[in-house]
Amino acid sequence: MSRSDPDVTPSSPERLALARGVHRIALPTPMVASVNCWLIVDRPLTLVDAGLNWGGALDALELELRRLGFALEQIDLLVLTHQHVDHTGLAETLLARSGADLAVHARLAAWLDALPDSLLADDDLIAARLGAHGAPAAVVAAYVARMEMMRMLGSRPRPSVVLGEGETLALRDRSLRVSLRPGHSPTDTVLTDAAGGLAFTGDHLMPGARTTPYLDPDAGSDRDAGSDRGGAGWEADLAPARALRASLGRTAATPPGVLGLPGHGDGFADVGAAAREALASQQRRALRLLDRFDATPLTAWELTTRAYPRLTPSRAFLGLLEVLAQLSVLLDEGLVEAVASGGRPRFRRAQARAGRVSRSAA
Repeated sequence: MSRSDPDVTPSSPERLALARGVHRIALPTPMVASVNCWLIVDRPLTLVDAGLNWGGALDALELELRRLGFALEQIDLLVLTHQHVDHTGLAETLLARSGADLAVHARLAAWLDALPDSLLADDDLIAARLGAHGAPAAVVAAYVARMEMMRMLGSRPRPSVVLGEGETLALRDRSLRVSLRPGHSPTDTVLTDAAGGLAFTGDHLMPGARTTPYLDPDAGSDRDAGSDRGGAGWEADLAPARALRASLGRTAATPPGVLGLPGHGDGFADVGAAAREALASQQRRALRLLDRFDATPLTAWELTTRAYPRLTPSRAFLGLLEVLAQLSVLLDEGLVEAVASGGRPRFRRAQARAGRVSRSAA
């Protein structure tokens, strides 16, 4: 895959990598927190993730590459961790200018091949489910407008290297094992360099930030690795959250001391420990949601407005997705039950608990 032969020796102390040949490049966005690209100084010269298709992000990427002693045209390999446009947007531009290969997990390759239909299906599903769970029309319209803007910041890159589950992407000095960890999206991929003691976790695991499980049109089908509980309607809305918990459980088995390099925010010291804390945090947030219930069965949207009263309409969908994730925990623990009321799903504290969560343990 390598076409160029860059000088991989940093020329000054400030260019020393935080993880033996890996540099964080934080790219700005107009709507969300900065997104990380990770430059792996190796042969081939490799970039993990690509930021939004936005001039400010492209300028920042080129500037930081120059500071590190490289040019965008020298990138030989681009690897994407998942399908969201803040990680894939610049991919098409980067590939066109550098001639680099694009390597992705096979599931992401299928999603990219189906663009733009796959992206429209994702957005249409969330808009429909916002309404189904009781969100007002203004909130649904705000979500639709936000996603129309986000789609303009994406791209349609074509993979040249498609990797199966558990396969290895071999560079000169390191090997990256490819592992699917669905939940935040169906295509979340973790790239682990076991010998180097680091893992690129994308948005699957970001200590200090909530990993939101986005809804998936195929939730509950055989495509949902890690989730065997699908169903129709609102039950299918819980499948991504269950898949995320299953994925975090697998990541929790990572050997101690592996450095995590996430899609947003700073690197962190121990991937396995961070995954266990993420699971514990999900349980704590679910227990706090119990305090929002009263004697009347509530829709997921009503719970969202109680749990997150300050959310703006354009970000309210994130609150609903978080509440659905919390409900999945409470339903699985038997602390909450669904009831038929008023033509849409409503939830109440369980009358007879099939399970129990200990507040002291959480």
